[in-house]
Amino acid sequence: MVWKQWRRWFLVYRTGPDDEAFAAALRRAAKRFGAKIVEERPFKYEVGGRRADGGHEQIQQQIPTFTQNAPAYDVLMIADEGGLFGEYCANLQATRLNRANLAGANLGGVTLDQAWALDADLTGASLRGASLFATRLMGAKLDGADLSDARITGDLSRASMRQARLDRADLSADMRNQSMGLMRGVLRSAKLDGASFENANLSRAVLEFASLRDAILKGASSAAPISCVRMSPTPISRMATSPRRGSSVCAAATRRATSTVSEISTAPSTTSSRSRES
Repeated sequence: MVWKQWRRWFLVYRTGPDDEAFAAALRRAAKRFGAKIVEERPFKYEVGGRRADGGHEQIQQQIPTFTQNAPAYDVLMIADEGGLFGEYCANLQATRLNRANLAGANLGGVTLDQAWALDADLTGASLRGASLFATRLMGAKLDGADLSDARITGDLSRASMRQARLDRADLSADMRNQSMGLMRGVLRSAKLDGASFENANLSRAVLEFASLRDAILKGASSAAPISCVRMSPTPISRMATSPRRGSSVCAAATRRATSTVSEISTAPSTTSSRSRES
């Protein structure tokens, strides 16, 4: 981890004898290899409600808030020799990961609902099948990340997602949460050059001013309107195209029902004049 420059450790440990011994070993390792434990927190495992709900529900509710307000860290270290709460740390709902270094991390299937990861580094990370409901990833680095099969109704505005994989990802609007506003994938001004959206659901996703040069949109579905995305002239089987490289295209679907990207119609002349006026 130190070789990957993950030097800031956030240590969470249980207050049992074996856990204390493991935590002490982690402290020695940090000192030996030049890492820094930015904060330590004991996790108090309450067993009083086990007859009511098994205790597991209580842990799941505690984990999201437990890591909040922590200083900036690169790695979450867990000393839980009994396996009583560590497995639930894959549920990162409402966690604060702002500016965290998670490059190359395996977060497959993780729950990041309502989490904040502003300017976080997730370069090359695996988020296959992850849940990102109301997640805030503005300005995050996701270059080369794998978000295949992920459910994304969060805000990734200004995120860098070059060469990222979003095959079969669902960025469509969640029509069940109208009271919270239209929840959908927001990729406004994101850098999506070379990203793959094969068979992804982009219905009502926001791609305003996003850069999609050489992106693969084969089999992706969309519903009108898709507005103001930057594209390069590649074959229509790969993506909607513009007549000039880097020009701003305001495309609209030919019908309101969900259609493939190859069915999206463009209006170059009207768009070009509007672009010059703006």
